[in-house]
Amino acid sequence: MRMTHEEAVEQNEEISCASGHAGDAHCHAVRVLLTSASSLDVISLESILHKERVVHAALTDILDRPTFTLPIQTLVAPVLPDSMERPLSAHEITEEQRRHYQICKYLCRDRIHTPGDAPMPRNNLILINDKPVNLPDAPFALLFRLAVALWQDKNGWIEAPTLWGEGIIPDPEKHQPFSNLRKLLGEHLGSKDGKQFIENDGTKRYRLSTHPDFITCGREKLFQHPDDRTRRIARQWLRDSA
Repeated sequence: MRMTHEEAVEQNEEISCASGHAGDAHCHAVRVLLTSASSLDVISLESILHKERVVHAALTDILDRPTFTLPIQTLVAPVLPDSMERPLSAHEITEEQRRHYQICKYLCRDRIHTPGDAPMPRNNLILINDKPVNLPDAPFALLFRLAVALWQDKNGWIEAPTLWGEGIIPDPEKHQPFSNLRKLLGEHLGSKDGKQFIENDGTKRYRLSTHPDFITCGREKLFQHPDDRTRRIARQWLRDSA
């Protein structure tokens, strides 16, 4: 279906997406023009809209029907100023990764890298979306064990009693270790919501709710980690992978 300029103006629905600081929200404002057309009749119009920071999209093409949500952040990413940080949802993913998101229903696209470095005693460096963060040993071991569960099974779920039996958490009935880890990670996540990233299904099962490709580590260093829990996780992971 095609639409003329006049029809697009008549049928448009605008969503104002403010980006940047409150003081310069106007100059960074992006409008999304939602129409029933998959393309506009006048080719030059697309260029004009881009220059005016208006993004055109066909509603039927982009609407996620199961959830009735729109990928607004992804749509506006191409016209954001180069100096602005792109939302995680705008990062490209492969078709295979997209299929895994549909099957496993991950909630996030955050990326974490664990170099395996402990710059200070009981202090572990990780990179969350390329931002350095230090974690104490206990939260780090929990994060690492959740990551191993995700690498071993793309669904990534692991039960609290299993974590307790492995000595990763002190009590399978208490949520404190998960709450502590969520707080340590939260402000560095794309959603700023630790509960989305460390997901709980309501039956004492937990997982990292992102694609396993986005969680990486310096595996060899973790075999020699000073904390016994982390060493045990790394060595068990090696045995299970053999």
